[in-house]
Amino acid sequence: MKKKYLGLFFIAVIVGSVFLVYRWVNKPVVDISEAVCKRKLSAVELYDAYSNNESYADSCYSGQVIEVFGTVKSVSKDGPNKSLVFETNDMLFGIDCAIDSSSHVKLNPLGEGQKVTIRGECSGLLSDVVMVRCIIL
Repeated sequence: MKKKYLGLFFIAVIVGSVFLVYRWVNKPVVDISEAVCKRKLSAVELYDAYSNNESYADSCYSGQVIEVFGTVKSVSKDGPNKSLVFETNDMLFGIDCAIDSSSHVKLNPLGEGQKVTIRGECSGLLSDVVMVRCIIL
């Protein structure tokens, strides 16, 4: 009798796990241009938040749609993946923004030293603070 219940328990766990993985893989993608922006801050403020206390900054910004404004440090237009990096107080690192294909045209005239505002989803800190699916406002 115990073996029967144990077998049913394991089947239920497997079915539940498959369901959760299916939901996670098929999670709808938020349209950044229509998403509600949770916060608006400068690139320096965002980078300082991560460099001072990464776990707290992750709890505030990671996975959230935020707007970041600041000065362009560099623009990468090579290949299909285009990005820009904001200047921060750190000489080596900054805010790395992967630009969505809908904003590639707006990226072309941008150059080093220009001021720009982007909206995107914050992914957290690697060496740079990473933002994905960004659009240029």
